[in-house]
Amino acid sequence: MTILDHMVGGDKVYEIFLTFRGPKGAPFGQQIPIKIRVGVQATQFTKPMPTEADVYKLAIKFHEQGFGNIE
Repeated sequence: MTILDHMVGGDKVYEIFLTFRGPKGAPFGQQIPIKIRVGVQATQFTKPMPTEADVYKLAIKFHEQGFGNIE
C-alpha cells in the first residue's frame, strides 16, 4: 500500500475498499472496507517508485538465478 502525498498524519481516518479481481480483471466477492490513519508525515519516508524497466530487470535477474520464470 502506498501513502499518497496528500494524505497527512494526524487524527484523520481514511477509508479504503479492497476488491479481489479475477484473471481478466473482473471484480468478485464483497468489498473489504479498511480504515487507516497515517501516523507520521508520509513524505519523510517516501522512496522513488521503481520504473517498469527496473521491474523487468529484477525479473530477469531472478530468472537467471533460477527463481522462476519471467511471467
